[in-house]
Amino acid sequence: MGNSQAKEEPMTFYGSNVSFSLSNDLLHHLQGKAQREKLARPSNGNETGQAQPVDLVQIEALVAERVDQELQQLFSEHPELSGIAQDPHRNLLNQHQQQSSGEFHSTEEVAQELQATVSRFQQAASTELPAAVKEAHHGVVQCYRTKNDRPLDCWQEVEDFKQRVREAQTAKWQ
Repeated sequence: MGNSQAKEEPMTFYGSNVSFSLSNDLLHHLQGKAQREKLARPSNGNETGQAQPVDLVQIEALVAERVDQELQQLFSEHPELSGIAQDPHRNLLNQHQQQSSGEFHSTEEVAQELQATVSRFQQAASTELPAAVKEAHHGVVQCYRTKNDRPLDCWQEVEDFKQRVREAQTAKWQ
C-alpha cells in the first residue's frame, strides 16, 4: 500500500483524451490584462522582457481620459445633468437664492420674531405641569417601584403618560 508513496518517480501522462475550453470571462480577463500591461510599459525599442518603471503621469493621464470619455457618454445620454456638472456649487447657490429671493426681512422684524420665540420658550419652561400629566407620571413611577423585577408590565401606565403629555403639548401650543 505504501509502495507508491515511497518511490519518488515523476508522473507521466500519455495521450490525454481530456478536452478543455476556456470560459469567455477568463478570455476577456486575460485580454484586458494584456492590454493593461501593454499600456503600462511603453514600447521604446527595449523588448528585453525586463520590467519597465511605471510612469505615474501617464497613468493619471490615461485615467483622466477615460473618466472624461465616460462623462461625455453620460452627458450625451442624460443632457439634464450637464448643467449640474459644470459647477455644482454655483447651481446650489442659485437654488438657495431663488428660494430665499422674496423673503427679505428687516432687522426689526427679525428681532421681534426672535423676542417672541424666546418669550414663548421661557413661558413653556416656567409653567407648571397640568394635573393630568403629574397624575400619570406618579402612576408610572409607582408601577416601576412595585414591579421592579418586571418593568415591562408597566407599558399601560407609560402609554397613558405619553398620551397625557401629547394632550398637554397640543393645548399649550395652540
